[in-house]
Amino acid sequence: MKTRLLLAMTSFIAAQLMVTACSSTPTVPATTDVPAAAAAGELTPLPPVPSAASADMAAGATALSSGDLVTAKAAFERAQRTAPSHAAPVVNLAITAMMAGEAQAALTLAERASKMAPMALEPQLTLIEAYLGVGYPVEALAVAQRTAELAPSSVDAHYLLGSAYLALGQVDEAKAALREALRLNPNDLTTQVALFTLEGGDADSDVTNNPYAQLSMGATAEQNGDKAAARKHYAAAIASDPTLHWAHYNLARLVHETDGLDAARPHYQAFIDRAPASAAKYVDHVRELLKT
Repeated sequence: MKTRLLLAMTSFIAAQLMVTACSSTPTVPATTDVPAAAAAGELTPLPPVPSAASADMAAGATALSSGDLVTAKAAFERAQRTAPSHAAPVVNLAITAMMAGEAQAALTLAERASKMAPMALEPQLTLIEAYLGVGYPVEALAVAQRTAELAPSSVDAHYLLGSAYLALGQVDEAKAALREALRLNPNDLTTQVALFTLEGGDADSDVTNNPYAQLSMGATAEQNGDKAAARKHYAAAIASDPTLHWAHYNLARLVHETDGLDAARPHYQAFIDRAPASAAKYVDHVRELLKT
């Protein structure tokens, strides 16, 4: 499993982009040295974990996909104890920490995995995401450039390169990296939407019919200060997929801001009713709001 930061369309990342009230400032690491992926050659996928650890890896992946982060973490930790020299459990622990909003812990784990397997693709991708997650775009870009060079056929490598460029405000470079990702996989919806929002796409495009695209365009509109347009996009996302909990949350925030809590209450409640376990801290925040 891979999360994609900055431009990603997963509900968790949409929340990380849009929610600041529950975020915390990460501790600045003692060093910002970027581990070298390799001097030459091409990055390759991690090898399979030993059979003794495979059941725990599978159990962790199942728990992660259902939002049960506590069970996922425990399973990956067991796999790590069984296969202490293999980077895969550490990568999955880093991803679990990202999904739990534990950005600094995710970075520590990602750096460890990268050092354990410097010629493997997944640890490098995870390290890029982790650097972006704690707000270190310079470090992220350094790893992303090297990773894209050493894994030229990886869609994720070029996508995350675009994310790193965008975090540094280098929009043209971000577009170029995303175009390369889309060239490698023209059917990748996440990349389609990211490039669409950066370039300002055709309003009649099929991309706009996807609820995640509407969620992305709402986030972009809000970041650009056009809250009226953002509300329309979030409402369109809900109309297309009423189960999209972050669309309810984002719409509720904007309605709350302009029309008051009572008007926003139905969407806040819809968010609570639909949110997975991984969004627990946001659910708690909303419950506190609704008490007022």
